[in-house]
Amino acid sequence: MKMPALFYRFLRWCPGGFGIFLRQKLYPFFLGKCGRKALVGRFVNFVNPDKIHLCDHVVINDKVTLDAGD
Repeated sequence: MKMPALFYRFLRWCPGGFGIFLRQKLYPFFLGKCGRKALVGRFVNFVNPDKIHLCDHVVINDKVTLDAGD
């Protein structure tokens, strides 16, 4: 399922604990796989998100690009 661009930009920007909560609950629907308690920081770029798989307890810091290739 593709995430609408405006919604994706809001999730990337959303600060604080509320933003972390939203990203933790909503990104699993758009990534290939997202483990339990995976945390994604602000301004993270996903290239081909349906091919990205995150394990349990992964922390992705702010301003990172995850590229799964073509």
